[in-house]
Amino acid sequence: MVRLLVSISGLMMIVSCASSNVIDFRPAPAVSELTDPAIPLKIVEPAYPRRAAINNIEGWVFFEFELNSKGNPVKLAVMDSHPQGTFVKNASIAFSQWTFKVDSETAKQKKQYIMEFKLAD
Repeated sequence: MVRLLVSISGLMMIVSCASSNVIDFRPAPAVSELTDPAIPLKIVEPAYPRRAAINNIEGWVFFEFELNSKGNPVKLAVMDSHPQGTFVKNASIAFSQWTFKVDSETAKQKKQYIMEFKLAD
């Protein structure tokens, strides 16, 4: 009987701990809302953060940046992300290696891009 109570209380503790990690999902801004969306030509996949994968957490990072003459992002700024900070480091590392379509007229104008992190179903 004592063993059963310990198991049940242990299970209740695990369930309550797991439910405290629930994060309300906030959708990414719609692409149509971006002032100047960028068109990627070369994409480097970001590493999915281990902790986020284990906890089935999905999210996104909203970048604003300029392009140099070769189409590489420069002056990279994170405008928003969800969950806050979870994907920023890995997204920034990968994103800095991307190449975008660039033309001389709009190269120095600020561009925007939303990188989404989704788990396979």
